[in-house]
Amino acid sequence: MTVTGNVFRNVAGNIDRAESVDTSFADLNYDRNKNVSFDGNLYNQVDNPASNPLVLKHTQNTDAAKWTVSCAPKLPFNGWAQTVEAVVANGKISTASNAAHHGMPYVGNKQGANKDQISLTWSEPVSGEVIMRVRMDDPL
Repeated sequence: MTVTGNVFRNVAGNIDRAESVDTSFADLNYDRNKNVSFDGNLYNQVDNPASNPLVLKHTQNTDAAKWTVSCAPKLPFNGWAQTVEAVVANGKISTASNAAHHGMPYVGNKQGANKDQISLTWSEPVSGEVIMRVRMDDPL
């Protein structure tokens, strides 16, 4: 499914989302989403604009070996955080002694009660900022 280059505009006040699923008969099977492109859209008076892939920034101010990154409610159809395409350090990743940490974390997909979180597990407690590219589908 491709939803690109659209303008979602509401003239009667703000709405929560521009997309939804009619669950009268069934919901989506979020494990089976493939090749969903939801990008390059313009949102006016929409509180939760959706994007897939979703590019987000996470700042961890306290040292922790496991970071939890919430992707809700930014993925289309409140989808699961199923695939992480990239994790890039945005500046220095620091240890407790303020030394630079040069390792990379491993990723845990579909975390949390709603499966809309990502976990980043580092080899030691660190703090810093990362930029991530997360998908609610499996593009492969």
